Amino acid sequence: MPEGLTDEQIEQLAETLKQAPLFKELRPGELHALAIASQTETYPAGAELFRQSDVDNALYVLTAGQLALYRVDPQGVESFVGFREPGAMGSLGEASVLLGDAHDVTAIAYTDVAVLELERKTLERLMLEEPGLRGRLTPREENADRWTAPRFKWQATDESVIKHVREHPWALYRRMVIPVAALAALVVASILLGSVISILGVFLLALAGVAFVGIGVYVFIDWHDDFYVVTNKRVVHVDQIPGIRLKLEEAPLSAIQEIQFARNSITAHLLNFGDLRVETFGGSVAMKDVPEPEELKSLIFREIEKVRSRARAAARKAIHDELHRRVGQKEAPPPPTPAAAPAAPQGATLRSFLLGALRYFFPKLREEVGESVIYRRHWVALLRKARYPFTGLLFTVIGALIWWNKGFLLGLLPDSFWLAWIVLLLVFGAWSLWIFEDWRNDLYMVTGTRIIDLQRVPFLLQETRKESGLDKVQTLEVNVPSPWARLLRYGNVIVRVPGAVYQFSDVQNPNAVQSEISKRVDQFKRRQAENEARGRRAELSDWFAVYDQIRQGYAAPVTPLETGERKADGAS
Repeated sequence: MPEGLTDEQIEQLAETLKQAPLFKELRPGELHALAIASQTETYPAGAELFRQSDVDNALYVLTAGQLALYRVDPQGVESFVGFREPGAMGSLGEASVLLGDAHDVTAIAYTDVAVLELERKTLERLMLEEPGLRGRLTPREENADRWTAPRFKWQATDESVIKHVREHPWALYRRMVIPVAALAALVVASILLGSVISILGVFLLALAGVAFVGIGVYVFIDWHDDFYVVTNKRVVHVDQIPGIRLKLEEAPLSAIQEIQFARNSITAHLLNFGDLRVETFGGSVAMKDVPEPEELKSLIFREIEKVRSRARAAARKAIHDELHRRVGQKEAPPPPTPAAAPAAPQGATLRSFLLGALRYFFPKLREEVGESVIYRRHWVALLRKARYPFTGLLFTVIGALIWWNKGFLLGLLPDSFWLAWIVLLLVFGAWSLWIFEDWRNDLYMVTGTRIIDLQRVPFLLQETRKESGLDKVQTLEVNVPSPWARLLRYGNVIVRVPGAVYQFSDVQNPNAVQSEISKRVDQFKRRQAENEARGRRAELSDWFAVYDQIRQGYAAPVTPLETGERKADGAS
């Protein structure tokens, strides 16, 4: 917050903010609140306000001076974009403050500049305090669509929707032809046969009409909830019917190789819709009957270009910082603080024993161990597999209790039947324990570098382990197979890698599992790219160091004492 500002200065800042297109419709009180909440910063000529690929969640409104903007393209070529001065074009970072997006240009102070910086969290707080403020913000068209786009549960926190599109309405009309024609035929038949048809016939006609209306409603819902989403990270196909099924297919933008386009009918040409197939190294996402397919294809390629440009800009920034440190002799970062020694284990107690038994018989379906996340199948999968031994064990326990308490079974079973009860309890108990142990030991794991499918036969009799590196993940799919699975929030996550398919079956909250894997894949690829870039930067800096030595030559350092000694030697 600017300190020591007079009312006149706040009024001037509010007038400056009003020149920004985002704030042009705000009321005076709202502009004053923004001016007070903003930070006033100055930068000398040559200073960087931000670099392309930076994520600082801030808007910059230029109040004095001149900025020069530069952009790195996917091939690594940096070019001059233009100047920015105070006024209508003097605001930068609208997508950053509204959507948390990375900057697409580098801003350098061409002269001494002064700016107002507004952070995203500050704007969000003001929108809560001033309910009408959000509705009066006027973002640019490309940001407005993203800002008002729906948000889905499977989205990552730093992921925003670029485009949300359904199949063209013609696809719905085409599917509705049969139920609508059948319903029309029933109406005509009921009119023509109204005088001769029996009560039973009327009932059957009404029943058939209800059935065809139900089919029409189902077809509409199936069309409405089958859609495609382009985000700043991936292309996603969502196929769902609320309460019945859910399926997700995705292709990360960084993995997309080609987009095939086709129009397959005269109607598609006349109404401007068609099919796109988004292809990656190991799979594809089919986008059928989408409106304006060529524009959608161009949009996806623009987002791919942004992702690649930011990656090149981030690499360029890292090289700049590394060379600046090496050439400018900046201090190296301090070593990490050593981790504290783990506490000595305490002796076993009754409480720890009971907690251990509870953890064993009721393990978590999702568990974090270090950097790894472990998933088990849902309890429904256990009950489905163990329904026979569990039922047998339950009836054996109930029967034994009734027999023990002199119930009606006493007349049917002899007193010596206790041995049979023990055998039945042992058989069904061992069978149940075997299935429980088999369920408990089958694990799906996601580490910082790999995905692992671990299938173990109880009591360590056999173990099958299948794993793959996160860098090999090509596509992710979510499949919620039934209304029952939707109600209890479990389903399947399918991970495709070259030459193999991993299926995380019956996991709890499959959308969250898919998001976790997607996040881990992004993190691993970033670390991998950073390590490779770090190696290249180190090699480049060594080249520059050797070049500098060759250019300047090798000279032994001369201290003042050595200089004096040499003078003395020369005088003698």
